Amino acid sequence: MTIANYLPIHIQRSWYHLLLAFILPALQAAIFGYGGALIIGFGLSKLTDANFLKPVIFTIIFCWQFWKNGLPRLRHWFWRFELSDDRIRLTTFRRKQISFLRSEITGYEETSPPIIRLTSGRKNLCINWTVMPVKERIIVTYWLGRWVLQTALPTELQEKLAQFQANSKEIEQFKQDSFQTTSSRETIRGIRALAAVISLATTGFGIYLMAYPFDLGGILSGVFLIVSGLLLSFALLQKTQPVSIIIDERGLQLISGKKQQEWKWDSIEAIQIRFPAGRPSEMKLWIEDKAYNLPIAYLDSIEQFTQKIMRHTYARKIPFHIWKA
Repeated sequence: MTIANYLPIHIQRSWYHLLLAFILPALQAAIFGYGGALIIGFGLSKLTDANFLKPVIFTIIFCWQFWKNGLPRLRHWFWRFELSDDRIRLTTFRRKQISFLRSEITGYEETSPPIIRLTSGRKNLCINWTVMPVKERIIVTYWLGRWVLQTALPTELQEKLAQFQANSKEIEQFKQDSFQTTSSRETIRGIRALAAVISLATTGFGIYLMAYPFDLGGILSGVFLIVSGLLLSFALLQKTQPVSIIIDERGLQLISGKKQQEWKWDSIEAIQIRFPAGRPSEMKLWIEDKAYNLPIAYLDSIEQFTQKIMRHTYARKIPFHIWKA
């Protein structure tokens, strides 16, 4: 793959994208805040006034969740992003257009929250890559550092690119790597047992909260706990279908029961592996406008599997991202 396979890149955002970027984190924060206020407030109701305590708990949890998940998505929001062979252009939240020629860029910096800052003279262009759709987010963050002139890059990134060129013959051998792994049967049995335990435990404790003492707060706390436990159990059970994944020089192959799917390396545009809570849950790859999910949560030898994927994508210059939370 080369950057020419992807350019030009055009990303257009609309008013409802901005609305969703605010509403969804706010709704998530409100749900966590409401549930936390009910459960914690009920637990501490013997020690203090629950009518005072619940709004305080709700406010604290809501602000923390929205600060963590909402604000990074709203900072440096943009309406339009364009990247061509020789120019990058951004339309900011205030409808201001900022445009840099590739040859004008003198600085490149990645900051946290996830912002890429380009510098040209006294002007800055800040790109919040969380505003982008997931596939474009992976592609742009991968290729932008290779699109910018190397003299504008930080020393660390220049050294990485130089190392790739110096070791290109050895890296080419990565394309011959092959590997096969399957779901761990012991882990799947354990997960299914855990789902059953969670379902029974939350249902039993939820019924206890609803029945004693019998008031509105206890009923709502019990319902919330039961629904949360059932949803968690269902989510765990959904991921326990045994699978087998094969990696070789041709591409990736997924075998699930009698169903088989295969994806060639030269057709894959981007790959992402999610690591929520430090454990891989799924791998997603994109081919043209279609996304495919590969269940990898309970594979044997997950470390080797991830390493093989990274080696193939590195050698073939396929945009690859590991998402952690």
